[in-house]
Amino acid sequence: MVEPPIVVQQTLHSTPERVWQALTQVQQMRQWYFPEIQNFEAIPQSRSRFTVDVEGQAFVHEWQVSAAQPHQLLAYTWAYRGYPGVSSVQWKLASAGDQTHLTLTHTDAHLHTGHDLFSRENGVVGWHWLVQVSLVNYLKGS
Repeated sequence: MVEPPIVVQQTLHSTPERVWQALTQVQQMRQWYFPEIQNFEAIPQSRSRFTVDVEGQAFVHEWQVSAAQPHQLLAYTWAYRGYPGVSSVQWKLASAGDQTHLTLTHTDAHLHTGHDLFSRENGVVGWHWLVQVSLVNYLKGS
């Protein structure tokens, strides 16, 4: 069964340039997204791999950038090493004066299988928290 993508929208009180930095600079990504991330380059075909420990189990995240248009669009594939399924994450930024309208779309998340943590419910809750709480708070404080 094909599931609709997970979509989260948020208006941020920061410029697209500032939001782009939060989405693409490793030191900033560690503050609001994944503290475990070691490297990331917003360049098509670049790859990132990092391990997140959840409830005593290690999950190796593997990303490959598929599109990067500074201050406008960032997209990458997302896989978990050792588990089936590859999904796509896309961040769209639109300038709204001194604010930015962000749309996060996670497509094919249902293809991640093999563990209860990969449920759609967990994905929805996680993305809403990351975008509407963690990123918002990070941008307010920086």
